[in-house]
Amino acid sequence: MKWDDQPASAEASVESLIRAYHLASTEPKGPVYVCFDTDVQEGKLEEPFEMPDFSKFPPPTRFNADPVGLDHVADLLMNAKNPAIIADFLGRNEASTSGLVRLAESLAVPVITGGDLYNFPTHHPLNATGSKMDLLSEADVVVALDVYDLQQMLTRQDWATRTNEDILKPDAKLIDISLRQLLVRSWADDHGALYPTEIQLAADTGLAIPALADIIERRLEDGAGNSGDIEARRSEIKELHDASVAKNQAVAKDKAGEYPLHLATIAQTIYGVVKNDDWVIGNGDLRGWVQKLWNFTSPHQDMGARGGGGLGQGLGHAIGVALANRDKGRLTINIQSDGDMLFTPAAIWTAVHHKIPMGVPGPV
Repeated sequence: MKWDDQPASAEASVESLIRAYHLASTEPKGPVYVCFDTDVQEGKLEEPFEMPDFSKFPPPTRFNADPVGLDHVADLLMNAKNPAIIADFLGRNEASTSGLVRLAESLAVPVITGGDLYNFPTHHPLNATGSKMDLLSEADVVVALDVYDLQQMLTRQDWATRTNEDILKPDAKLIDISLRQLLVRSWADDHGALYPTEIQLAADTGLAIPALADIIERRLEDGAGNSGDIEARRSEIKELHDASVAKNQAVAKDKAGEYPLHLATIAQTIYGVVKNDDWVIGNGDLRGWVQKLWNFTSPHQDMGARGGGGLGQGLGHAIGVALANRDKGRLTINIQSDGDMLFTPAAIWTAVHHKIPMGVPGPV
């Protein structure tokens, strides 16, 4: 929850909603909670109330990156021997994800996705999510894009000793580009420890990533960079990607005859039915097998409810996604776990009553 409020009057309620809209729709976007007490709802208005002119309350403009900071990041990437990119919440807009494709392709930088939103095409040869540990442990420069818990993403957990071990080398340079510093909750917050960085850029990635890609592309056009190293790295990362894809497909094929059904089999079977449709995952990922086997190419395709941890979240989340897609001709898919569904079975009535179409290949 990004912000919460309980206004104490009708006038304050209107102002609270304006503020809530601004905060919810300003990067980093997130949910807000406004509670209206029954006394405020049912109280008599002593004087006539006039709604304000909402055009006088425009949302704030977006955060662009410091140009000097972007140049420094470009220097680090251009001079890196083993660069890597980690991306986690880019799927909020097309500019971030398309900009990342340009950035990665310009220098043949492997991209590792955190899995919380769509960040990078799953079948792109520079998608190296399956080789995360090996690549990060050898990286000399790592760019973290919209990663809101650096410690969680950059450590491995030793469950025997209940300790975290750093994946990065001690001399690796970490670049943090995000607006996570603005996610300060009014009541409670959970996050990992502070993580050392070479530079932190507070910026909207939808602006910063395309700008960084522009800088690097201009430098390459001017003859900077070692094209031999770039192409060698491109070939190496493609081999890692192809090997990871082949491994996942081999598991799916090997498990096809098992009963009860393996999660890879379920993912592969559903994809075979919907792959030619304009599909959207509204909920569920079958413990990552959907992302491992499906060809994700656009941010709107992955709206799955992951990372929130809310009991009964899945069905309500999927209905919201389906509502947003109802008039767009898209097939919203809900891979619904049965226990999660039992928390909010009344959501089925909501979907039927409001004629919200959704494909549900569960429960699983």
